[in-house]
Amino acid sequence: MQKWIFDMRSRPFVLLVAAAVVWTALVYFGATERIDGQAYGFAAESPESAAAMAYVTEAGDAVNLLVFAVALFVWRRTRRVGISLMIALVVVTLATGYVKCGVDRDRPEAPYEPEIGIPLSQDTFALFCEGGPRASYPSG
Repeated sequence: MQKWIFDMRSRPFVLLVAAAVVWTALVYFGATERIDGQAYGFAAESPESAAAMAYVTEAGDAVNLLVFAVALFVWRRTRRVGISLMIALVVVTLATGYVKCGVDRDRPEAPYEPEIGIPLSQDTFALFCEGGPRASYPSG
């Protein structure tokens, strides 16, 4: 039997899931609005901060991560990591789409987006409910 990278019964995995559930509840009940406002204010401060936030946002895009997972899969030494990442991407993408429907928090408008020259992709994986592509939490 092969040993996988992630064991769903391990303490770190359970703690991460519990933390995600608690954070999601905080977002759902509006307890994180101040933090969101501060992050948005930081991004709107200057084109450089906006560009940094855009790069961070796009680095976590499912397509970029899938390309990285395939690259890991091709190299024999990292094949198990690549497979684990691909499986995790599928599970997280589906779970994110459904949680976005439950939380139903709109993405803030970004008036600085055209100035920075980095096109932000729409979330096409949150199409399970009305308003899904405009949903902002959870991020993929």
